[in-house]
Amino acid sequence: SLNWDIGGALSLNASVVLSGVGNTLDVLAQRVTMAQATGISTNNGAMRLEADAGALVLEAVSAGTASVALVASTSITDLDALSLITANVLWLNAGTGIGSKSGTPAVVNALNTSVVTLALNNTQGDVFISEANGLVVDAVSVVTAQTTTGQGLNLGAGSLVLNATGDLTLNATTGSVTATGGGNVLLSSGGAMAVNAAVNADSGAVSLMASGAQVFAAAGDVSGGAGVDVQAGAAVNGVGVSMQAGTVFTTLGGAIRVQALAGDVAVGILDARTAADRSGATLTAQVSWGDVSVVAHGAITDVGNSTALNIYAGDLRLEAG
Repeated sequence: SLNWDIGGALSLNASVVLSGVGNTLDVLAQRVTMAQATGISTNNGAMRLEADAGALVLEAVSAGTASVALVASTSITDLDALSLITANVLWLNAGTGIGSKSGTPAVVNALNTSVVTLALNNTQGDVFISEANGLVVDAVSVVTAQTTTGQGLNLGAGSLVLNATGDLTLNATTGSVTATGGGNVLLSSGGAMAVNAAVNADSGAVSLMASGAQVFAAAGDVSGGAGVDVQAGAAVNGVGVSMQAGTVFTTLGGAIRVQALAGDVAVGILDARTAADRSGATLTAQVSWGDVSVVAHGAITDVGNSTALNIYAGDLRLEAG
């Protein structure tokens, strides 16, 4: 194993390879900048790269089937669309953003990953991540010369854009998504989406887009003050969007849209009231409640099969096939 404390900035113009099976790597520098066509890799050994006074600018980082922790006092970015981080588990902790967006019109260079499980923390700034396969958001642990742990996707002031080419799963309790301030959250998957933990964008908006079906557990509440947008492209057992009786989509007077391009929509609670009317159980500002649209290729059903209210809206659109 290698514990490498640079004491200054590290500019990597050649690859670093730890060939011993399971050997771990710790790198600490003020900044880490990798050149084109360079790599840092282990033979299935855990890895931690930290820039304690600047950014991580990465090319190819691979721990095989082991875990990787990337920590930067400022940002974590990669060079281009060919850059890739490969690991079983990935923890990201940045001060000012993950991935990048620049130019007019804006061009996004997402951080490219090929991992099984992800968790992250970002203090401020936007986060852009592109996962090459399916992805699970959960608690993680990276054990090198030190132990690094974290859980869920946690953002300060900034937006999150996360795309998984395959299925996307938010595990119960430890897979929650939290963005404070006015930042927006966009989660998209090329397959199914399973929301088993809360997604909260504070005063921002939440968009959940899946090419497959979407399944929400009772704890899979979705809240975004500015709006909630959910769309499923396929169905499982005849249902495209499946909420539980205890699942709640909430805004602060923003609109809610739920659409199943295939199959039914099974509705839990859709609540577009203002905060004051929700807390006081009043109709005082109903004119300011958000509009709600539910569109299903199949049927629209009440998952609880009860007389309890399912939808709180200013204007309501229901369209079933």
